Amino acid sequence: LSLHDALPICWNPSSDYDHTKTAWFQAAKVTKNMVFSEPYNDAQAGNNVITLSKAIYEDGVFTGIAALDLSTKRIMEFTEAVKLSKSEKSYILNKRGIYVTNEDKRKISEGNFYDDFGFSQFMQTAGSLNDDLFIDLNVDDQYFAAKSMPALCGWVLVSFGPKSEVFSSVWESVKFIVIIALGSIVVALLFGIILATSITKSISSISESLKTIATGNADLTKRLKIKTKDEIGEVADGFNKFMTKSRSEERGRIINLLRKSFILEVQATAT
Repeated sequence: LSLHDALPICWNPSSDYDHTKTAWFQAAKVTKNMVFSEPYNDAQAGNNVITLSKAIYEDGVFTGIAALDLSTKRIMEFTEAVKLSKSEKSYILNKRGIYVTNEDKRKISEGNFYDDFGFSQFMQTAGSLNDDLFIDLNVDDQYFAAKSMPALCGWVLVSFGPKSEVFSSVWESVKFIVIIALGSIVVALLFGIILATSITKSISSISESLKTIATGNADLTKRLKIKTKDEIGEVADGFNKFMTKSRSEERGRIINLLRKSFILEVQATAT
């Protein structure tokens, strides 16, 4: 089975084709692990492919090979979709730095990445990575990154590009965070000012009412219009209850005085 441009290709080999003589068949037959072939040109698809092959055993007896061809073009598209910067270039290499993927098909399995782009100082480091990520930001005005791929294929994904683009993205993220932080501070300050003003206004209202009572000229019908559920609201509610009770007591005193005045007036009339 072959996959080229995400579509399966059914292939009927010629009568003289002997798959048992191919490199991918021979490599898979001597191991029970999956084997990744070196890139090669597929005559049927007219494209560079990599064959994934695995030996099949039944009751411990070798019965054949399961194989799948992957287009290097599709693999290249995958690597280009994952970028740290807009101008970044990414390639998959073998341990020796030979291209597994490249936009120029002539360089696949032939060209050497380190010779082309001058990153030879990182060849040994990138080739010896063991599921690790390596990044260097000290290459003139560029960055270089390398990430080992699954050990079965023994490949390395390398990427490089201008440092200015990476730092530009970082700076944009920093600016966004700073703007959000400043906005949060402004909102907090406004909320604090509004809350402080509300508390001050409520306390001032209670204070003025108490001063009026202290002068002896209090209007016992007035009430504080504070409806909050906090401590200030509880104080206002207590004040309103006090005023209601005071008014009731004042009314009682007035009625008693009127009653006494009436009794005295009647007694005076009788005499």
